[in-house]
Amino acid sequence: MEAKQGIASGEHTEILAARLTAEAAERKQGITHVEMGHDGQIKVIERHYAFDEGRCFSVNASEAMSQSMAQSSARWLDARSPHYSVDQPAVVRTEEQWLALSKLNLADQAMFSAIRGKTPAHIGDDTVAHAMTEAKSNGIHDASRIDSVAMFGNSLHVTGTIPGFRGSADVTAPVPSLMQSVSVNDSQNQECQQQLAQAQQQEQERVQGQARSISMG
Repeated sequence: MEAKQGIASGEHTEILAARLTAEAAERKQGITHVEMGHDGQIKVIERHYAFDEGRCFSVNASEAMSQSMAQSSARWLDARSPHYSVDQPAVVRTEEQWLALSKLNLADQAMFSAIRGKTPAHIGDDTVAHAMTEAKSNGIHDASRIDSVAMFGNSLHVTGTIPGFRGSADVTAPVPSLMQSVSVNDSQNQECQQQLAQAQQQEQERVQGQARSISMG
């Protein structure tokens, strides 16, 4: 958009982009392209197909530039989930929770920390651990397979690097205790190890079968 209007990119461009992104998030609208009108109005459009009517809203360019990056960022976060801007104290981890976390292996501790670090501080460890086990049950087995962690409304989403792999937890709903989730996690690890051992055995049997066929030939 800036190139078409002869506008050099810079800090003002980032301010404008933040303002439009916040407005789109509040309207639950995506952004596929942006157009600057001769009347000073900026049209923000979501259209995925050539004949799609799409969705559109307009913002006055001068008004859009009057909002700071911090203000737009706050609006964007609040539009995604009120939990990003809620004024609540951080939860305090109990001794029982510390003990439960110590029972996780290093890889699982890293995965828990990756989710915990991107979850609002007022949301408890029980919910974070539940989101982790949900993610693992949906193919996200360790921290390296996590693409993003984000709040959408009251849901904590853990998205995997493989499209379609995602675990989530409702932060307003009752969840298992951290110790219970650790027990679930242990069962998941055991099942994964059994599946891996079975796959290795099947591969070994396949290779041995091929070797016998060659020797008999």
